[in-house]
Amino acid sequence: GIQQDISLHPPRTPFYLPYQGGSDRDIQRDIASLYCAPADGPCATTHRAAAKIRVGFISALFKDHTIGLWMSGLIAQLGREEFEVIVLSVGRHSDATNQFIRSNCDQYLELPSSLPAARAAVAESTLDILLYTDLGMEPFTYALAFNQLAPVQCAMWGHPMTSGIRAIDYFLS
Repeated sequence: GIQQDISLHPPRTPFYLPYQGGSDRDIQRDIASLYCAPADGPCATTHRAAAKIRVGFISALFKDHTIGLWMSGLIAQLGREEFEVIVLSVGRHSDATNQFIRSNCDQYLELPSSLPAARAAVAESTLDILLYTDLGMEPFTYALAFNQLAPVQCAMWGHPMTSGIRAIDYFLS
Protein backbone atom coordinates (compact mmCIF):
# COMPACT_ATOMS: atom_id res chain seq x y z
CA GLY A 1 0.00 0.00 0.00
CA ILE A 2 0.83 3.66 -0.05
CA GLN A 3 2.84 5.00 2.89
CA GLN A 4 4.44 8.31 3.79
CA ASP A 5 7.88 8.13 5.39
CA ILE A 6 7.87 10.14 8.64
CA SER A 7 11.51 9.52 9.53
CA LEU A 8 12.50 13.16 9.01
CA HIS A 9 9.29 15.16 8.63
CA PRO A 10 6.15 14.89 10.74
CA PRO A 11 2.80 14.34 9.02
CA ARG A 12 -0.35 16.35 9.51
CA THR A 13 -2.45 15.13 12.39
CA PRO A 14 -6.10 14.15 12.01
CA PHE A 15 -6.90 16.83 14.62
CA TYR A 16 -10.46 17.61 13.46
CA LEU A 17 -11.63 14.01 12.95
CA PRO A 18 -13.38 13.70 16.35
CA TYR A 19 -15.69 16.58 15.47
CA GLN A 20 -17.58 14.42 12.96
CA GLY A 21 -19.39 12.77 15.86
CA GLY A 22 -18.96 9.11 14.95
CA SER A 23 -16.64 6.31 15.94
CA ASP A 24 -13.07 7.28 15.09
CA ARG A 25 -11.21 4.06 15.90
CA ASP A 26 -11.15 2.41 12.49
CA ILE A 27 -10.56 5.68 10.65
CA GLN A 28 -7.67 6.62 12.96
CA ARG A 29 -6.16 3.15 12.50
CA ASP A 30 -6.42 3.51 8.71
CA ILE A 31 -4.81 6.96 8.81
CA ALA A 32 -1.99 5.72 11.06
CA SER A 33 -1.31 2.84 8.67
CA LEU A 34 -0.42 5.40 5.99
CA TYR A 35 2.70 6.47 7.88
CA CYS A 36 6.03 4.65 8.01
CA ALA A 37 8.42 5.48 10.86
CA PRO A 38 12.03 4.31 11.13
CA ALA A 39 12.75 1.04 12.92
CA ASP A 40 12.83 1.22 16.71
CA GLY A 41 16.26 1.48 18.31
CA PRO A 42 17.72 -1.25 20.54
CA CYS A 43 17.19 0.61 23.83
CA ALA A 44 13.54 1.41 23.16
CA THR A 45 12.09 -1.66 24.87
CA THR A 46 14.77 -2.51 27.41
CA HIS A 47 13.39 -2.84 30.94
CA ARG A 48 15.56 -1.50 33.74
CA ALA A 49 15.90 -2.80 37.26
CA ALA A 50 15.37 0.34 39.31
CA ALA A 51 13.86 1.38 42.60
CA LYS A 52 11.54 3.93 41.00
CA ILE A 53 9.45 3.81 37.85
CA ARG A 54 10.72 6.40 35.34
CA VAL A 55 7.68 8.17 33.88
CA GLY A 56 8.08 10.60 31.02
CA PHE A 57 5.52 13.24 30.09
CA ILE A 58 5.88 14.53 26.53
CA SER A 59 4.27 17.56 24.87
CA ALA A 60 4.93 20.71 22.88
CA LEU A 61 2.49 22.53 25.16
CA PHE A 62 4.14 22.63 28.60
CA LYS A 63 3.46 26.35 28.85
CA ASP A 64 0.58 28.76 29.53
CA HIS A 65 -1.82 26.59 27.56
CA THR A 66 -4.62 24.28 28.64
CA ILE A 67 -2.27 21.28 28.39
CA GLY A 68 0.45 22.91 30.48
CA LEU A 69 -2.04 24.11 33.06
CA TRP A 70 -3.76 20.79 33.72
CA MET A 71 -0.58 18.70 33.45
CA SER A 72 1.33 20.84 35.96
CA GLY A 73 -0.65 19.43 38.89
CA LEU A 74 -0.16 15.80 37.88
CA ILE A 75 3.55 16.36 37.28
CA ALA A 76 3.93 18.07 40.67
CA GLN A 77 1.81 15.61 42.68
CA LEU A 78 2.80 12.22 41.23
CA GLY A 79 4.19 10.25 44.19
CA ARG A 80 7.96 10.49 44.23
CA GLU A 81 8.27 7.43 46.48
CA GLU A 82 7.34 5.26 43.49
CA PHE A 83 7.97 7.48 40.46
CA GLU A 84 10.75 9.54 38.94
CA VAL A 85 9.17 12.22 36.73
CA ILE A 86 10.89 13.26 33.52
CA VAL A 87 9.35 16.03 31.41
CA LEU A 88 10.17 15.98 27.70
CA SER A 89 9.38 19.31 26.07
CA VAL A 90 9.11 19.89 22.36
CA GLY A 91 10.18 23.51 22.11
CA ARG A 92 11.54 26.01 24.57
CA HIS A 93 9.12 27.73 26.93
CA SER A 94 9.75 30.08 29.84
CA ASP A 95 6.43 31.42 31.13
CA ALA A 96 5.13 30.91 34.68
CA THR A 97 3.39 27.61 33.91
CA ASN A 98 6.55 26.21 32.33
CA GLN A 99 8.66 27.40 35.26
CA PHE A 100 6.29 25.61 37.66
CA ILE A 101 6.58 22.39 35.64
CA ARG A 102 10.38 22.68 35.52
CA SER A 103 10.61 23.15 39.27
CA ASN A 104 8.25 20.24 40.04
CA CYS A 105 9.77 17.43 38.00
CA ASP A 106 12.87 15.35 38.61
CA GLN A 107 14.34 16.03 35.18
CA TYR A 108 13.37 18.46 32.40
CA LEU A 109 14.61 17.80 28.88
CA GLU A 110 14.09 20.03 25.85
CA LEU A 111 14.04 17.72 22.86
CA PRO A 112 16.07 18.46 19.74
CA SER A 113 14.10 19.93 16.85
CA SER A 114 14.86 17.11 14.40
CA LEU A 115 12.81 13.93 14.60
CA PRO A 116 15.78 11.50 14.48
CA ALA A 117 17.59 13.35 17.29
CA ALA A 118 14.38 13.64 19.34
CA ARG A 119 13.67 9.91 18.94
CA ALA A 120 17.20 9.13 20.14
CA ALA A 121 16.91 11.53 23.11
CA VAL A 122 13.63 10.01 24.27
CA ALA A 123 14.91 6.44 23.87
CA GLU A 124 18.14 7.34 25.72
CA SER A 125 16.08 8.65 28.64
CA THR A 126 15.48 4.99 29.56
CA LEU A 127 11.88 5.60 30.55
CA ASP A 128 9.67 2.81 31.83
CA ILE A 129 6.50 4.63 30.77
CA LEU A 130 6.05 7.43 28.21
CA LEU A 131 2.87 9.50 28.49
CA TYR A 132 1.81 11.50 25.44
CA THR A 133 -0.27 14.16 27.17
CA ASP A 134 -2.02 15.47 24.05
CA LEU A 135 -1.36 13.08 21.18
CA GLY A 136 -2.78 14.47 17.96
CA MET A 137 -2.63 18.14 18.92
CA GLU A 138 0.50 18.82 16.89
CA PRO A 139 2.62 16.95 14.31
CA PHE A 140 5.97 16.49 16.10
CA THR A 141 4.81 14.37 19.03
CA TYR A 142 2.36 12.60 16.70
CA ALA A 143 5.33 11.48 14.58
CA LEU A 144 7.32 10.40 17.66
CA ALA A 145 4.43 8.21 18.82
CA PHE A 146 4.88 5.84 15.88
CA ASN A 147 8.06 4.49 17.49
CA GLN A 148 8.34 2.38 20.64
CA LEU A 149 10.51 4.82 22.62
CA ALA A 150 9.66 3.27 26.01
CA PRO A 151 8.45 -0.19 27.03
CA VAL A 152 4.97 1.20 27.80
CA GLN A 153 3.48 4.14 25.90
CA CYS A 154 0.20 5.80 26.72
CA ALA A 155 -1.97 8.54 25.29
CA MET A 156 -3.77 10.84 27.72
CA TRP A 157 -6.86 13.00 27.57
CA GLY A 158 -5.22 16.19 26.25
CA HIS A 159 -6.72 15.31 22.88
CA PRO A 160 -9.34 12.77 23.91
CA MET A 161 -9.48 10.36 21.00
CA THR A 162 -7.77 7.21 19.90
CA SER A 163 -4.66 7.73 17.83
CA GLY A 164 -4.87 4.44 15.96
CA ILE A 165 -1.07 4.16 16.36
CA ARG A 166 0.13 0.61 17.08
CA ALA A 167 2.99 1.76 19.34
CA ILE A 168 0.52 3.28 21.82
CA ASP A 169 -0.34 0.64 24.39
CA TYR A 170 -2.99 2.38 26.51
CA PHE A 171 -5.28 5.39 26.62
CA LEU A 172 -5.49 6.84 30.13
CA SER A 173 -8.78 8.48 30.96
